[in-house]
Amino acid sequence: MPIFRLVDEFVDPAAERSVLAAVARDPSVYWRVLDIIPPGAFVVEHAAWEAVAASIEEESPLVAPSDWEPAPDPYVAARRLADLLRRRLVAEAQERIGAALFDTNQPATRVIDLMDEEAARVQEAAGDDQSGDLLWARSRRERRVAGRR
Repeated sequence: MPIFRLVDEFVDPAAERSVLAAVARDPSVYWRVLDIIPPGAFVVEHAAWEAVAASIEEESPLVAPSDWEPAPDPYVAARRLADLLRRRLVAEAQERIGAALFDTNQPATRVIDLMDEEAARVQEAAGDDQSGDLLWARSRRERRVAGRR
């Protein structure tokens, strides 16, 4: 069975560091990007993001490494990190579906159901910015369930 590892393709350490540097330079940026950046958006610098967040929320001093360049537009960088997280969620779903597809002990109908479940899970985890994305799978499942009645 082939092994799929797509999630590693959707990480941008430079964008993570640039957002952290922008926040360290101007802590008010944190409160403005917080709504843009969903939990799990930081991968490489997850611990640094958690430390910065704790420092800001506790009103403690912040320090970012001096070689980190702040993002010219932290909102654009924050949206990129959010988009990459959503792509990782889709990639994880694809990996699970791919594994099920090659598992000949599972009927194809189970793989189809798994596709619908994964699409719903990704849409829920992706947050409001993704409303409408991947809706086709949920709609198709609803039609199939309605057809069984």
